[in-house]
Amino acid sequence: MNKYGRIRFLRNLDVNTEESILVTPDTKSADLDKFIKDLTSVSVRTFEPKLDKIKTPHFPIIKVSELPDILDKVFEGGFHAIVATPIDPKDCLLAGTIWKQSMGGWIELAKGPCTVRRVTHDSVVDYRYNYPKDRISDENVREMLYAAKRVPYENCILEMSYYSIPVGFRKENVIIWDITGDGTPSSIKL
Repeated sequence: MNKYGRIRFLRNLDVNTEESILVTPDTKSADLDKFIKDLTSVSVRTFEPKLDKIKTPHFPIIKVSELPDILDKVFEGGFHAIVATPIDPKDCLLAGTIWKQSMGGWIELAKGPCTVRRVTHDSVVDYRYNYPKDRISDENVREMLYAAKRVPYENCILEMSYYSIPVGFRKENVIIWDITGDGTPSSIKL
């Protein structure tokens, strides 16, 4: 399952994730126009449709007027785009991953403003917790952990952020961007 499919998977679980549309070279312009019609800016994440593990371009906030040129560059690179309602990294307080296992797991977070890529791509980790072993006193981290526990799967890695303002389709402070398996035999297969 590609990145966009995993976003839809999360949305079907009714956890807070982005409002977005998949844009490929075959996407009808009317569908994209309908999605962006009331927006002045958007966020664009990308993925390689056949190999979902490489670093890809990311445009956290761009003007809608810039979107055609950005999409041209994305498609020239062989990528697909996920165009989303804008969620500005400047409003992010914490971002990173929660490795969720049946008996606990790990939390690795970077201080904002930032995106999850600060942890996943740049390996910057400001906070690391082993739960339930470590005492977590930060309410924002606890809220992120609570949101992760609402995902009804174990042995998975969740990419998440905590924002100072409500974001995503559920308008909550915690948003889950992605879910992947952790590589163990009993892990979620997506």
